[in-house]
Amino acid sequence: MALLVLLFAVGIFFALFHEKDAFYLEKYANADAKFYNEYIITSVDEGVYMLDFEGKVVRSYEGLKASWMYTYPEDGLVVYSNHDNETHLLTLDEEMNMVSDQVILTTELLAIDPTICKAGDTYLVTHTTIDGTINNPDPNGDNGVYTLQLYASKDLESFEHRSTIVSEKHDIEDIDMMYVNNTLYCIYEKENYDKGPSKICMKLSEDEGISWSEEVVLIENGGDNEFSCVLKEYDGYRLFYSSDQENPGQSYNGASAYSAFFDADFRPVPEHDRKEAMKDNSGIRLYEVKEYEGYLYFMFAHNYMTDKDFVLRKVEID
Repeated sequence: MALLVLLFAVGIFFALFHEKDAFYLEKYANADAKFYNEYIITSVDEGVYMLDFEGKVVRSYEGLKASWMYTYPEDGLVVYSNHDNETHLLTLDEEMNMVSDQVILTTELLAIDPTICKAGDTYLVTHTTIDGTINNPDPNGDNGVYTLQLYASKDLESFEHRSTIVSEKHDIEDIDMMYVNNTLYCIYEKENYDKGPSKICMKLSEDEGISWSEEVVLIENGGDNEFSCVLKEYDGYRLFYSSDQENPGQSYNGASAYSAFFDADFRPVPEHDRKEAMKDNSGIRLYEVKEYEGYLYFMFAHNYMTDKDFVLRKVEID
């Protein structure tokens, strides 16, 4: 009888946990957030914290200052940059304790939105420097020059400049990079002006970032299209983004989460595009999406320009 009671209690706990649609943290006001395996690393007031999927802090990293971040959990790595014009490499052990934190790049200009990936035995890191006006909000104003730079390292100690991917008087932001079948993909948002119409674009490299293809537009500028990430599917790629296309000019607070599908050669398949069916799909600034145990997890800021809530929602995969 006692065993039956125990099994029943365990069953109730599992059902409650299984039905939880993750978390909603009010007024959290984080600057960035990325998945790190089955956890989330985020920056709040430039402090760095690791959360579980219920929104509880499981690690905090004293002394670090981060505003923009990107993860490579396969090797226990987090790359981040801050308002001191530094790009850092944070190394974690299997329990997510800090092993080391080192400055790998410094610039005279603000450097934002770093990424890291691996091509063969070489680590590739990017960041975007801004020369001139940062986040120009005026359609008739003068944008700064945003330059997306690529660096390479085999030992994670010394990083050499490998190429300039793009340099323009557009806001070049929200970068993602992946290496698949000997091809390096760099995907980014190109914004006319801050919170204005933007495209999501891609460049390819067949020589590990030494040279790059011409720019390919993946999403046209029908709104403020904030690029999130790309997930590989069995027959292609799904690109996730948030957009105010239904509420032009409202930016994050008028945006919803969408995805576009591309085949294995990155050709668009519009009939598989969709507006994501999830709770709270309005007022979205989408940080990242992760597939895990039959669910898609959407991590985003809700009403970022006013409430600044931090939300994780899970949606069962069809």
